[in-house]
Amino acid sequence: MRAESHNFNLIERLVFLAFLFVPLKFFTIKLGSISLTFSRIIILVLLPVAFFYILREISKKNPLRINSIYFNNFLILLSIYALFSYLVAIIFYHDLEFSNRIHLSSLSFFESVILLPFIFFVLVPSPSKQMAIFKKLFKYLKIFIYISVLQLFLDLIGFPISYESIGEPSPENRSNILGFEILRISSFFGEPRDLATLIVPIFFMNCIIENRSIRFSEILLILFIGVATISSSFIIAILLSVLIYGIFSSLVIRLLIFPVVLSITVLYFLNIDFIQDFAVNNISQRFDIVFQLLNPQIIGALANISPEFRDQISDVSLVGYLFSGEFIQLTGIFGHGLGSGHFAIDKMAFNYFGIQNDGFLYGSRWIFYTLVLELGAIGVLLFYLKLRNIYKKTTLTIKPYKLYVLIFFSTSLFSSAYFFLFLSIYLSIESLALNYAKDQSK
Repeated sequence: MRAESHNFNLIERLVFLAFLFVPLKFFTIKLGSISLTFSRIIILVLLPVAFFYILREISKKNPLRINSIYFNNFLILLSIYALFSYLVAIIFYHDLEFSNRIHLSSLSFFESVILLPFIFFVLVPSPSKQMAIFKKLFKYLKIFIYISVLQLFLDLIGFPISYESIGEPSPENRSNILGFEILRISSFFGEPRDLATLIVPIFFMNCIIENRSIRFSEILLILFIGVATISSSFIIAILLSVLIYGIFSSLVIRLLIFPVVLSITVLYFLNIDFIQDFAVNNISQRFDIVFQLLNPQIIGALANISPEFRDQISDVSLVGYLFSGEFIQLTGIFGHGLGSGHFAIDKMAFNYFGIQNDGFLYGSRWIFYTLVLELGAIGVLLFYLKLRNIYKKTTLTIKPYKLYVLIFFSTSLFSSAYFFLFLSIYLSIESLALNYAKDQSK
């Protein structure tokens, strides 16, 4: 790997850093209400270079090698749909407070889905170099995870270091676990929850790249670091990983799970009160607590008396989105418009939970929920078809790791960054890199 890194030129190193800084939110400069990430700065630098390279190749009448597997027809449809959705959001929300957030949120979408991959494939046309960059990328991300162990050790000996971004210390990120107060570690990933959601996908992607199974020592390390983040997001990631592993590794479990899920879904649409009565009276009265927590009046009351719970309402509003039936309405099908997720959550908080907004800017930290709110079922379907089309064109070396691919994709959706796109980019170059290596060896 060291030899490969010496072969990277300046442009290729900048492209590598642009990818590296996407999940590392510590490397962010906040200018008022605008967050300028290092990744965005590098993209702004490389974008004119990419266009200059295209003009030079056209003048020389050389063919442009843009990865058609990644830039497939579904991505083209998604881009057109997203642009239309962005224009709709501007029309409907332009006169509201925080309307400038529509442009910033939409910029994150377009730079992650289109601009960064475009720059990558234009400025690094060699599939072997592209693969080398991704191998180095995930090795470095794993090193940044290891740094969180050092962060925990320094806290235990009396030197707590915690920053969510440059110039933004976060000494309040402390909590109790087993009677001990410790720092909620985050390394350079920003908030502890950001590290918690990315531990699993980063380790599993390293396994995919290296064509090997995950080691038992790595599982223990994932659990240790995840617990030290003291984040519910890590619990979600682990439960989701176990569920996917169970469903896709055992026919018996599939046969048990699918009827249960289907039955609950049907009963939900028919009579939610029946489910509550049956669970409380026939299974356990403890289920009454669960349904009380799903009660919109109780959630609204908690948010009004607890600032910490109010900060979580952006993600908790998913409960309202599901139980209010919005996902089968027009806004559920087409979305509220690209970049308008905070307006959709604000509306949900008021209409479903009765929470009056007093200048608070909502925003889900789950990228899948943001996409569902903004682009609706159609946008999410186009994302799925795009990734499915890419996966179908991968080589046989990837097929044995289908389970790892599913776990990476599912758990990374609970990140606030477009980290799941790294998977589609890697899969789109995997077969090309393998064929390129075979041609070079001839």
